[in-house]
Amino acid sequence: VPFGFALIIAFLGVALFSIVLERALYSRLYRAGELEQVLFSIGVIFMSVAIVRYVWGALPQRMVVPEMLSGSFDFLGRGFPTYRSFLILVGFGIIAALWLGIERTNFGAQVRAAVDNRRMAESVGINVDLLFTLTFAVGSGLAGLAGALYGHYFQFLSPEQFGITQSSMILTMVVV
Repeated sequence: VPFGFALIIAFLGVALFSIVLERALYSRLYRAGELEQVLFSIGVIFMSVAIVRYVWGALPQRMVVPEMLSGSFDFLGRGFPTYRSFLILVGFGIIAALWLGIERTNFGAQVRAAVDNRRMAESVGINVDLLFTLTFAVGSGLAGLAGALYGHYFQFLSPEQFGITQSSMILTMVVV
């Protein structure tokens, strides 16, 4: 699959799958406490890593950086890695798109209103459940995009890279 198309598939595939996941599972936890939400998320991560390991195996899968993004380029007399520079530009693009989407669109205003006061947002006609589902899908799609970009950065993907280690689980629980 061409690189650009793979990034689109990663974003859309994860976003569409997350809609099902959010409606079937996560939406039931919105009124639960933070600990229940974190424990559930950790369980989903364990299951996801196990499914990936079952389908693709535990051995790392090779990811090849596209020819146009490999190597380096010169700018002002200094060499810069092309792929890292691409990642920085993509990051700035995503930051700009998210900021504009949250601050300058009706969708962003509805998200801010629903987060601040769900009951009031519902009383003025905002479909908060649909809004949270779409927001969850966008966030999950961005996570899928990040995973696709991350894999090319390190040139190999393995289930262990995306799993939660015991030390990070402890830190997660401490933060919660």
